[in-house]
Amino acid sequence: MDRRGIRVIAHCTGDGASDLFLDAVAMARAKNRPDGVRHQCAHSTTLLDANLPRFAALNVTAEFSPVGWFPSSFANARAVFGEDRMQRAYNFKGVFEHGGVAVMGTDWPVSSINPGSASRPWSPGRTRSARSRAVSTARPSAWSRPCA
Repeated sequence: MDRRGIRVIAHCTGDGASDLFLDAVAMARAKNRPDGVRHQCAHSTTLLDANLPRFAALNVTAEFSPVGWFPSSFANARAVFGEDRMQRAYNFKGVFEHGGVAVMGTDWPVSSINPGSASRPWSPGRTRSARSRAVSTARPSAWSRPCA
């Protein structure tokens, strides 16, 4: 796909998945050309520190999904990451510091298509009860819909 100029967007929630994806892109760049199409590491929830400079070096976008920050059934799954990984979660700053490109996206259609819905409940000036109402009404559960 890289050779044909087709962008790959890989679902990489954990550090192992992003490590494997970056390895695959590195192999494609070595075989094809180093300035090929910009691929995307979707979600980038946890990244290994050693991989942060690879995003810029390989011309790969690190996409972060705010739905992981939103108190939802999906966000609760983050508890299984453990304390070490949670310290490395959503490392926008690390990607930027190494010259990489980081963007925010949604996980639509299993979450709201509006990336602001994840941060709105935590906006300055909102009371705790307003945050609680926003959390409970922002979107229907992603897990209640059948997969297509």
